[in-house]
Amino acid sequence: MDRQIIDLRGETLNILFTLLILLLLFLGIKLYIAEKELNRFVDFHKNATETIISGRKNKSYPFFRDDRLHRMENDIKSLEKYINEEKSVIIEDKLNLQSIISDISHQVKTPISNIKMINEILLFRNLEEKQLKNFLLSLDKEVDKLNFLMQSMITMSLLETGIMKFNTRVLPIYDTILSSLNSAMSLINEKNIDVKVSCPKDILVKHDPKWTSEAIYNVMHNAAKFSPANSTIAIEVAQDQFYTSISIKDNGPGIPKENIKDIFKKFYSKSGSEGSGIGLHLTEKIIKGQNGYINVNSQLGKGTEFILHLPNE
Repeated sequence: MDRQIIDLRGETLNILFTLLILLLLFLGIKLYIAEKELNRFVDFHKNATETIISGRKNKSYPFFRDDRLHRMENDIKSLEKYINEEKSVIIEDKLNLQSIISDISHQVKTPISNIKMINEILLFRNLEEKQLKNFLLSLDKEVDKLNFLMQSMITMSLLETGIMKFNTRVLPIYDTILSSLNSAMSLINEKNIDVKVSCPKDILVKHDPKWTSEAIYNVMHNAAKFSPANSTIAIEVAQDQFYTSISIKDNGPGIPKENIKDIFKKFYSKSGSEGSGIGLHLTEKIIKGQNGYINVNSQLGKGTEFILHLPNE
């Protein structure tokens, strides 16, 4: 009996010893695989980091079975995506800056040339008093044009680069329209244009009064510039559940249908007309920057209507 017990214990010990060896072997294999996986991840991390720093893109990513390594791999993917997106933004900003500098250089060339020419005439020619006055008036006009151009270019640059933020508040739109109208009165009075305004004073709209006034002024100024003397400009405001619309309608020559799509482009201007081609471009930027939009209706020989839509809230 004792002999059987001893043999049974021996067999049990042999089994336990065998199981222990198998367990150690299994753990050894697991450690070997884990170390190999870790070394593979270290190599991947080194190569991926060097690739990202050099500005290149990783062509492929290995698959890691370990959840922790897999999560770290996803973190590296996210980091690479973020860096590439930021790099694209920087490149785009650089191109925009180059474009803005080129635009400014091109646009200021004409008024500066005119100022230089007038200045040379004033310096080197003996002029009669009437001629002198005319040249001084021309010089003043060119200086005003240059100042307007530079201010517009600065505003446009701030809008296009996203630096300028709108200070929107819920205010009566009537006051903003009145401010725009006052700014345009010089040309309106010069051409004896009758401006009819239909706008309830209690209509409230969430908008930036300064820049919305600038947008409305640009449309009003264009309407007055292209309207014949002794004509009428009608301004009507209506409000529905979601939007407030500001209609500005003139009796000018109208815009050809094929040109309407171009009038908001930067530096676009009607052939043969004076103007920088910035005003309507700024107007669109200002209205869209406040989540609004613009409609244009025009008939040749009958006039043009601009409708600025702004969200109520």
